[in-house]
Amino acid sequence: MNIILKDGTILKVFSDNDILDCIRENLGYEMEEIIKKHMDNTYAEINKNESDFKNYEGTLDSHNCLFNDIIDYVEKIKKEIEKKRTNKYIILDTLKRIEKEVTEQI
Repeated sequence: MNIILKDGTILKVFSDNDILDCIRENLGYEMEEIIKKHMDNTYAEINKNESDFKNYEGTLDSHNCLFNDIIDYVEKIKKEIEKKRTNKYIILDTLKRIEKEVTEQI
């Protein structure tokens, strides 16, 4: 990226350090430190947000798996209910599995 300075010179920017060098040369060491601090805080916030997003994404994936399992359990219960002789123990066992898996997710 190129930046045209007030005096007409072109600054080729390849990294943050190029920008910080320009700030130091034109505005002084104190301004460079202020900007560097803001840049560091911004990068820290970006990293935190990316980490939070990955954690959230993992939670969504986990919940999605749980919901798919629950759908399978519900189908098992439906099939059992449709039988002429329903085995309530199969239904109770399946409900306990659902309860256990949901409890583990909470």
